[in-house]
Amino acid sequence: AAHGAGQAAGAGQAAAGGAGKAVAAKTGAGGLKTMLGVGAAACGTAVVVGGGALLAMQPGGDDPARPQAGRSVSASPSRTVTVASVTHCDRMGPDGGPMQEAPGRTQVQIPALVQMPENTGVFHIGGQYLIGPAGAECGGSVGAASGVNYVGAERTGVVRHGWQGSVGGIATVYCSYFPDSPEAAEQREMGEVCESALGDPRPLPTGGGGLRAVVGTDTPLGERPPSPYVSVVLATAGDEGAPGTLTCVMPWDRADVCTAALTYAFVRAAQSAGAGQDVLDQAARTIADAVKTARG
Repeated sequence: AAHGAGQAAGAGQAAAGGAGKAVAAKTGAGGLKTMLGVGAAACGTAVVVGGGALLAMQPGGDDPARPQAGRSVSASPSRTVTVASVTHCDRMGPDGGPMQEAPGRTQVQIPALVQMPENTGVFHIGGQYLIGPAGAECGGSVGAASGVNYVGAERTGVVRHGWQGSVGGIATVYCSYFPDSPEAAEQREMGEVCESALGDPRPLPTGGGGLRAVVGTDTPLGERPPSPYVSVVLATAGDEGAPGTLTCVMPWDRADVCTAALTYAFVRAAQSAGAGQDVLDQAARTIADAVKTARG
């Protein structure tokens, strides 16, 4: 479904998280603001995490542009960060053909709050950086007013980001994931069906900055890993008002991939919005707790 001209419908379904609510909106729609991925310097002691080499690095007085193999690095989480190599993934455009896009960065810095499990990697898809299973299939598709990026497969475990650009699609996501928002209230005032599709919703602190975020359980669409599995979704709405979702479905013994994927996405977005470390710490704990209870 990720490699053909009929991608727009699948992309919209993934972005809405299976809400299945037909709603219309009379508000304006903006483009989804991508806030993932940062540049990274490569210095420190090389370590191996799963399928890719990563570098532990400690901020200090050394020139960060010059690798120093064998250098001793502090193990303190407050001082040590990680640099991961990046796999570039192609997307299909509205016409069903491959899009011509820049390959993105070759390395990204992983915040200290994010614990990269074994056999995970970082993937660049359409300007975004997603954490997912190392060596997995990856790609994306863009329709006329929606899109989806993915790492993995439904039956074995997938991390999937969906966005909506149409007025009705944006309204659907607000109703599904932010039912107490002014945007959802407007839909109900218009007589539209506007109900939450999120199980056990847990609002995340953001420190303001125009960012709203919530994490909760989600029912997978179509195929899924054999039970037990974990299915969680992170929904965000930026200061431009266009929401997006990051869904992670994994076998239960790989639930830590979901914790890493959602935490990485949230930390990058919240940092871009100016959130402080205390806010990031609290949100990371909430995400970890949500994953632990999302057994399907």
